[in-house]
Amino acid sequence: SAPPDARPPAASITLKLVGVRSNRDAVGAALSLKSSFGESYSQVKGGGSYLSASDLRQVLAVPPDAAREGGSQKLELTIRWPSGTVTAVPNLQPGQRWLVLEPASPDEPVVLHPLPE
Repeated sequence: SAPPDARPPAASITLKLVGVRSNRDAVGAALSLKSSFGESYSQVKGGGSYLSASDLRQVLAVPPDAAREGGSQKLELTIRWPSGTVTAVPNLQPGQRWLVLEPASPDEPVVLHPLPE
């Protein structure tokens, strides 16, 4: 058993971005995940070495204090797509996994689909 002062393991949110106006793999997209405990950043990067590829899913760490709130802590994701479109995805929760489609126009809402394991 863990000591009583031990921090719980950090939770995460897993995202796979799909570009519509941008490149299909959304390489270059910048992500910002905000909670009342802070902000974390990630960027979709392509490339690799000869005859190999990287996993383009983004795994964003959720601060342990936010995860401890029992799911009541709402997280807000901002995506800056390579096309220049900025998308806000409110009310995410720790442990979620989403396939995120870039809106076809800046006026459209973002489309989320559950990401299979």
